[in-house]
Amino acid sequence: MNKKPAFVIYPPPSKDFPFLAVTLTPDGSASARPFHTEEEASAHNRGMAAQYIESQGAELAQKKRDLSER
Repeated sequence: MNKKPAFVIYPPPSKDFPFLAVTLTPDGSASARPFHTEEEASAHNRGMAAQYIESQGAELAQKKRDLSER
């Protein structure tokens, strides 16, 4: 099974705390960044997801090149 990262937004527990944009990776690591608004956190997560998709495409292209060189 090929696991993928999860991109999650956690709302603040009270008005004095930020929204958190969290990335959970298949290896068990997590990273979080605070944002003033849900929209900012969502935009950040969309960017992180786009980077992940782009990196997977580059990785697949390299595997194809490696196979074609054999």
